[in-house]
Amino acid sequence: MQNEWKIKSHYCASLVLLVLIVTSCSIHEGVRTESLSDMRSQIREIVTNEVKKRERWNSFKISLLEFRDNEWHVTVVREPETPGGHRTLIIDPDGKIKKYSGGL
Repeated sequence: MQNEWKIKSHYCASLVLLVLIVTSCSIHEGVRTESLSDMRSQIREIVTNEVKKRERWNSFKISLLEFRDNEWHVTVVREPETPGGHRTLIIDPDGKIKKYSGGL
């Protein structure tokens, strides 16, 4: 009888642990439903506005736009290209600029 109780208690504990693991894997607070394309468009807009605000460049292009380490890493290049004519921005997932640095 005692062995049967141990088996049932181990089974119940395993079942509870399994339920906890499954539910914790399926709950994601703050999960964004936007597509990567939509997020890229928003980041492009943020970057464009920030560069226009800070620089007096007539023309520039975004040469790098990637999401890594839970941040957007963006490189902007002045056109025509000149030495030191690039800027690097790091933007958090909420669209706040964490870093803005210049070339050279």
